[in-house]
Amino acid sequence: MSDPPPPYNPNYSRHYSQPPPPTATTTYSNVASPPPATGYPPPPNAGYTGYPPPPPPNTGYTGGNAYIPPPPPPVHAGYTNAYANEPGADVEWGGESPKSSELDFTNKSIRQGFIRKVFILLTLQLTFVAGLVALFVFEKRCQLFVKTNSWLYWVSYATFFVTYIVLVCCQSVRRRHPGNLICLAVLTAAMGYMVAMIASFYDVNVVFIALAITVLSCAAIIAFAMQTKYDFTGCIAIMFVVMMALFFFGIIILIVAVAFPQQVRIVYVVYCGLAAVAFMVYLAIDVQLVMGGKRFEISPEDYVFAATQLFLDIVYIFLYILQIVGFASK
Repeated sequence: MSDPPPPYNPNYSRHYSQPPPPTATTTYSNVASPPPATGYPPPPNAGYTGYPPPPPPNTGYTGGNAYIPPPPPPVHAGYTNAYANEPGADVEWGGESPKSSELDFTNKSIRQGFIRKVFILLTLQLTFVAGLVALFVFEKRCQLFVKTNSWLYWVSYATFFVTYIVLVCCQSVRRRHPGNLICLAVLTAAMGYMVAMIASFYDVNVVFIALAITVLSCAAIIAFAMQTKYDFTGCIAIMFVVMMALFFFGIIILIVAVAFPQQVRIVYVVYCGLAAVAFMVYLAIDVQLVMGGKRFEISPEDYVFAATQLFLDIVYIFLYILQIVGFASK
């Protein structure tokens, strides 16, 4: 049996069969004496000096520059047959005359019952989404799951759009029980998953700041829309044009961001600010459409449609404020 090799001596140039090549890029610190001109030879089985270690096995998202999925483009129903003219008007709106409607907002009890039903549904929707966001933000296993299964986000994306189009375009669906509540539950679950997944990419303090701003802003807008004499419902046509412009502008930004992510960050933040303001105006419009007594109002049979509109207004405001706060925190 041969003798074991002598201990390693960095000053013994023939410790190995041939000396290592010079390493000009390697730097040394916290040593008592400078290295020899030829550099230290690498230890056995240590790879090449001066290079970073190989990456660890794929363990999913671990923070840093992870890809944050984009929120859904801004959508809001324009002119639909869910809107009715002001009581007493002669012109039909959406194919029905308010004079011939049995369920009219002239009856105070019907109006109060409709408002109560809408805000109960809205509270249930927002509670579900808030609980889902809290679960994904605080539970690490949920974060790992959603960030390693991004395909579920796009499934929710498609589910949300299909369900929303059905509720907006199909009057027989949104007015028939229990199909309207089933569609509302599917839409809420799909949008809640998207919101929770996006929020899981941000720090907890960023999510709380965005949530606080959203709660205060929406509460002030709802209170103002209920009390003011200004009729926001007359701005539906203008806001519909603004929303279409934001919709296509957002799609273009998302396409360009794939190729030039750093160049469009500032533009995207400006876009988020404009979209948040637009949805705040839409929230005031939808609140007055629900309350009634203005130029336009939602038919009392469309309580699911009304709850959906208010829910999407608040959720979009939160998403855009979250992205602005997240950008500012960096």
